[in-house]
Amino acid sequence: MPQPTSRAIRLSRIHAINWYGYQDTLPVQGNLVLAGVTGSGKSILMDLIMLVLVGPERARHHFNRSATGSQSDRTIKGYCLLDTKREVNGQPQYYHDKGVTTYLALEFTWPDGARVETWGLRIEFKNAAENDGQITPFFCPGTLQKDDFIAISEEDGKRRARDLTSFRALIEAHQGRTYPSSREYLRDMHNAAHLNYNREVLDRLLPSAMSFTNLKSFDDFCRRFVLPSEALSIDDVITSYRDFQSYERELSQLRGQLTRLQTISSLATTRATAQQDRDTARYLTAELHHEHAQGLVNSMEGRLVKLRADYASDEQRLIELDQQILNGRRERERLLALVNESSEGRLYHQLTEQCERLEIDIEKLRALSMKIDERL
Repeated sequence: MPQPTSRAIRLSRIHAINWYGYQDTLPVQGNLVLAGVTGSGKSILMDLIMLVLVGPERARHHFNRSATGSQSDRTIKGYCLLDTKREVNGQPQYYHDKGVTTYLALEFTWPDGARVETWGLRIEFKNAAENDGQITPFFCPGTLQKDDFIAISEEDGKRRARDLTSFRALIEAHQGRTYPSSREYLRDMHNAAHLNYNREVLDRLLPSAMSFTNLKSFDDFCRRFVLPSEALSIDDVITSYRDFQSYERELSQLRGQLTRLQTISSLATTRATAQQDRDTARYLTAELHHEHAQGLVNSMEGRLVKLRADYASDEQRLIELDQQILNGRRERERLLALVNESSEGRLYHQLTEQCERLEIDIEKLRALSMKIDERL
């Protein structure tokens, strides 16, 4: 199984030229351990790392705390001019009392080893009377050697720290740059195009970590290094929470509308399907009824053909009887006409009419007799 690729940018070299007795470049590989007796200069290198990473404005109040806690009087001037810890007429004495140029730098290497950046400070004190010195931050997109900070003096031929003009030309030749102030230097160093770290967290956490002192509690650590130093604006939080509640209500309403619309859509689909099934059933019923009726018609037609064949003689006899009845009626009418034309016939007719009238009169008399009986 392939090992995961590291994304850590590692410290690979420390440059300390004229930094409280250090005159060298120290390679850093793997897990580095700084060991030595008290006063051997371990905290001096720790302060160098802190100074390069957080800048002189923040680092000046935290020098040598890893050795003495909060009771340190170390300064940038004392580190550069090499404070001898002796006083003459109340004035501190320095080894480099006629001035000195100090170079502090950290080299960082990317995981692939192909990219290297060097960030550091050039600090120049012209004499011991100067308190702050001239600080020039610099950046070099590559590696630097100890000899890059040293030049041969034309006056006495000794190896001395490079002057500012010569050093700026060297950095620019490496496609680097010098900065007019620490603000621009720190701004570029922490951004994503370079070391890519959170400057606010490092500025608050690194000086405390370099002092190797424990805090009172984890809450104190969170207040000092995790939570922002300025007061939280709860108005924005309240507004955001109320907006969240409003959005939540709107989403609930929209979810309810969506549920109802989905139900309506489902019911509409069910209704359309039911209507299609109903129309299909009606069509199939009509089609089946038509087929059944057509079958009955065909069956009855066949039966009718058979009955006509079976009763053909009776039908012929019926036709003959109808013809005979018609002839009989004609004969009867002829005979009646003949009877009516004869005198006996007319008398018979008159007598018949008189009988009918008499029957009517008799019925009337019978009805009157019944009424008289009832009254009597």
